[in-house]
Amino acid sequence: MSVEGLDTVEAVEGRARWLFGGAFEKEGVIHPTACVRKADGAYCALRIEPRTPKSPHDLFALFFQRARADVIVSTGAILRAEPDVRYDLADSPFGPGLLAYRASLGKTEPPRVVVLSRRLDLASEHPALRAPQVELWSPQPLSGLGHRPFTGRPVEAVETLRAEGGLVVVEAGPSVTRGLHAADAIDALYLTTFAGEIDEALLAGAAFDTAGIETRLPAAGPPRRVEEPSGPWHFVRRSR
Repeated sequence: MSVEGLDTVEAVEGRARWLFGGAFEKEGVIHPTACVRKADGAYCALRIEPRTPKSPHDLFALFFQRARADVIVSTGAILRAEPDVRYDLADSPFGPGLLAYRASLGKTEPPRVVVLSRRLDLASEHPALRAPQVELWSPQPLSGLGHRPFTGRPVEAVETLRAEGGLVVVEAGPSVTRGLHAADAIDALYLTTFAGEIDEALLAGAAFDTAGIETRLPAAGPPRRVEEPSGPWHFVRRSR
């Protein structure tokens, strides 16, 4: 199935429901991630690099979460690893449909982008730092950016944002997301899994601990299998 033509509210919502099923959360903390499941059962995150298998449906799924978000949480490590990452829906292949979908939710402003970083070696010209509502949460400010003094752990930042209300979308690496899942700080996991052959060098660490996940975040339904040019992919939503 193609991702072309997802340019209306109905098309966007219909494809998202086809991939993940069920009703979508209006608040709480969600974690979208693309992984590979290893023989030992671990879900290892895919590294972002040219050789990594690509899925147009996975790209749509990520931007769909951004379209729903009130806050997107990123990290300095993500921005350093992905110098071209940006969060503007208009920059995606699904821009008109996602913008219309976001407006249908009554969200007329772009989401806040909160970047957690202990280091200040971020390129000031990074496109993500030019987002309309970007905030750096760090021990020290960076010239030209909104700043909140923060020296705590990522889970403390996420819990603070949860308490402020709305939908918080976490886009972070495995070292952060494992801690969030361990602290039971994730309300829904939007899991994309590449099921083809892959070089182990393209895998990062485990994105979450599978122990107890069936109880904490049961699957909303069976995985949706999608055949892409890169191989087979599975999509599933796990939520409280």
